[in-house]
Amino acid sequence: MDVKYKRAVYHYRPIDFFLLSVFAIGVLNANTSSAASAIETRQSISVEFKQFINSSATIDHDNDGSLSWQGNYRKSWQNNQGQLTNELTIAPILRYNSQDNQRSKVDFKSLNWNYIQPNWELRTGIRTISWRTTEAVNLVDIINQADASANVDDEDKLGQAMLNWIWLNDTFSFELLALPFFRERIFPGDEARLRGSYTINTDRSEYESSAGSNRIDAAMRLVILHDQWEVAISHFSGTSREPILFSSHSQELTPFYPIIEQTGLQLEYAAENWLWKLEAISRGGFNLPAELMLASGQQLHRYSSAALGFEVTLPPLFNSNFDYSLLAEYLWDQRRNTSLANDAFIGLRIGFNDVQGSEFLFGSIIDLDRQEYLTFIEHSYRNNSNGKIDLTVRLFDAPGNALSRAAETDFFELHNDDYVALSYTQYF
Repeated sequence: MDVKYKRAVYHYRPIDFFLLSVFAIGVLNANTSSAASAIETRQSISVEFKQFINSSATIDHDNDGSLSWQGNYRKSWQNNQGQLTNELTIAPILRYNSQDNQRSKVDFKSLNWNYIQPNWELRTGIRTISWRTTEAVNLVDIINQADASANVDDEDKLGQAMLNWIWLNDTFSFELLALPFFRERIFPGDEARLRGSYTINTDRSEYESSAGSNRIDAAMRLVILHDQWEVAISHFSGTSREPILFSSHSQELTPFYPIIEQTGLQLEYAAENWLWKLEAISRGGFNLPAELMLASGQQLHRYSSAALGFEVTLPPLFNSNFDYSLLAEYLWDQRRNTSLANDAFIGLRIGFNDVQGSEFLFGSIIDLDRQEYLTFIEHSYRNNSNGKIDLTVRLFDAPGNALSRAAETDFFELHNDDYVALSYTQYF
């Protein structure tokens, strides 16, 4: 198959100079403010060990380790009336992984300046934004790229450069975003576990946009608060953070990043001890070349996805010092041949009611079509010496064999990658 690859050659554009100029002017303007706070400094060092329960047929190791450092530096300025007017945040991260070069990185979670007025803010630089409502999957959360090398749940995000204006008061907020510097998804490397049986060749990534990764994306979001309701409506126009993977060589997949239009709806309704949640999207675009449609085997058109569920606080079960919450969600996708298209999630969250905010979460995502399961345990405990211990267990249960399950599956590609991860983080 002769597929033309448009590699993104970086070059500066007017918007790049504009964003850098706004950032620099903001910092200079902040320095002329009448009152500046001391720099708030927080750092952390984390050590993680991950043990895989089963051996892999293709990877020769059953464990890996990571060492990471993250800084968070914040400086703010106030006017003569003591009101916050400017804020500078820098949050670098360094991570080394013993087995996966893709997981080792030097990056920024934040490198941004905020100009703050009573009813509006202008934020520019690298930021991480979370648009999340439901527990099992976050369909609307599209601004930041996922770091798939860090975790399989796509909750680890890469910092995104942006120019963000937001208007807010007690009952609503409205924001506009311009998003340059598109970042490709980071997948596990060839020597990593949790990568499935295919190699993903990110060196040959292709874009629908002729500008490649230099295309400027845009988004908006309106959030309304009324009584027990929280309603959020959003729209994103730009390069999809989720690539289409098509086969160009045997056992090798190539990412293609289409241009999409995504409209999202998020609802939360709180009533007594119940919290109802909804995330829904309608996504269109996908003007793919005919040869890529053939190579990927996909005929993509506009489709819808949704996650609907609740979280209910339970009465004390065994110990009145603990808080118990039951979580349940249904995951639906109009494309029935994709993952999480007809799945259910059920979980139990236990809060320890301590000063450290310790928490235990047990849950399972169940594929109702193919009887596959992703079961997980997450436990977080903070001690009194600014340390935190995290325990994560993930079990992938997909009956059958490669011949019968490879075509359509949620978890079969990972059925041999059950693992236990233990990490310790020290804050200072």
